[in-house]
Amino acid sequence: MNKINHYLNAILLLGLVLIGWIYFKTDPLRVDEHTNLSQIVTYASGRLIHDPFLTSVSGYHYLMSWIVRLFNSDSTALLRGFSAALGLGCIAFFYQSNRVLQQTTSVERVVQFAVFPTIFPFFFLIYNDVASLFFILAGLYLCLRQRYLLGCFILILSMGIRQNNVIWLIAIPALCWLQQTQFSVNRANLLAFARNCWPIGLGLLVFIIFLVLNKGVAVGDRSMHPPFALNSGNVFFFLFCYCLIFLPLVLSRTRDNIRFALAQHHTGLMLAVLFALYLFAFNNTHPYNNVNEDLFIRNWILMKIFASFQLKILFFIPVVLAILDLAHSLQQRPILLPILVASLLFLMPSWLIEPRYYMISFALIMLFRPDGRLAVEKLTSMYCALLSVLVLYATHQNMLFL
Repeated sequence: MNKINHYLNAILLLGLVLIGWIYFKTDPLRVDEHTNLSQIVTYASGRLIHDPFLTSVSGYHYLMSWIVRLFNSDSTALLRGFSAALGLGCIAFFYQSNRVLQQTTSVERVVQFAVFPTIFPFFFLIYNDVASLFFILAGLYLCLRQRYLLGCFILILSMGIRQNNVIWLIAIPALCWLQQTQFSVNRANLLAFARNCWPIGLGLLVFIIFLVLNKGVAVGDRSMHPPFALNSGNVFFFLFCYCLIFLPLVLSRTRDNIRFALAQHHTGLMLAVLFALYLFAFNNTHPYNNVNEDLFIRNWILMKIFASFQLKILFFIPVVLAILDLAHSLQQRPILLPILVASLLFLMPSWLIEPRYYMISFALIMLFRPDGRLAVEKLTSMYCALLSVLVLYATHQNMLFL
C-alpha cells in the first residue's frame, strides 16, 4: 500500500508540474526572462559576450544555449520545459534526501517543497534559480549518502550558476558531516572531514580568483549590487515569508514557542535589542524595490510597510513569530544551526530584497525542521498549494509577480 501511495504521489506531482508548464509555456517573457533569454541566444549563436545587466556568472545560460542548439529552437516553451524538468529533478533530490533522513512526515515535507509558493512558480520561468537549487540539492543528497567527493564537485559546479553558492559549498558538507557525527567535533573527525571534503578548498580558491579578477561578486549591474556590503533587508523579509508561508505550523506551535522563550534567560532584553535593530536597520532603499508596486508582490508589501510607521510596527509581529519558531526548532533540532548561519551569510550581502534568494534556505529548513502534528502538516501542504495557485494565476494574468 505504501508503494502504491508513493507512486500515486509521484504521478500527481508530475501531473502538477506538467499542468503548470502547459499553463505557462507560451506566456510572454516576464521581468528578467528577457535578459536571460537574450544571453542564452547570444551563447547559442557562438558569441561569448556577457550581458552587462546580468549579475550572475552565466553557467546556466551556457547550459541552456546547448538546449537551443540541440533542438534548433529558442522558443520559450522549450526553455521553460527544460526549467520544469530541472524542477522535477529538484523534487526528486529533495525526496531522496528526505528518505536518507528518514523523516516521519516525509510525504508532507515533499509536497510542501514541491508546491512551495516562492519556488514552484519559477519551475516555469527562464531563471537560473531552479538550476542553482537543482545542483545544491544534488550535492546535498550525495553528501548525505557520504559520497562527499562527488557531492563537493557538484557544489563547485553550482557556483557556475550563482557565484554566491560558495556559501553552500562550505555549509552543505559541514551540515551533513555534523548530522552523521552527531555534532562530535574532535581532531579525528575534523581530519576525516578534511580528507573527504578536500574539493572545498579547490572551490574556495576558484572563488577567490574570480573575486580578484572580477573585482567584486556581481558580474554586471554592479551599481545595484555593491560588493562587501551588509544589509538586513533580506533577513527580515525572509522571516516574514517564513511566518506567512508556514503559517499553520507557526500558529500551531506559537503557545509552545512562547513558553520556550519565557523559560530562557534575557529573552526580554534580546527582543528589545532585536526590535531596535529592526527599527533602525531594516529599510527599503534599493531602487528596484521602489518601482512597479502594481507588478511585484514584494515591492507592494515593502512600499506599504515603509509608507506607514504603524504598518512597520505590525510587520514586526510575523518577524517575531518566525524568530520564536526557529529558535524553538533549533533547540529541538540543533542541526538547523549551520543552515541558519549559512542563510545569514548568503542573504546579508544582497541589497536587493528578493524572495527567490530564499529558495535554498527554505528547502534545507523543510528537510531538517522538527515534525509538526500530522493534521497541521497536511493543512500546511494544502495552504502552500493554495498560495502557489494564487501566485501562478496572478502571474499568468499579469496582475502581480513575486
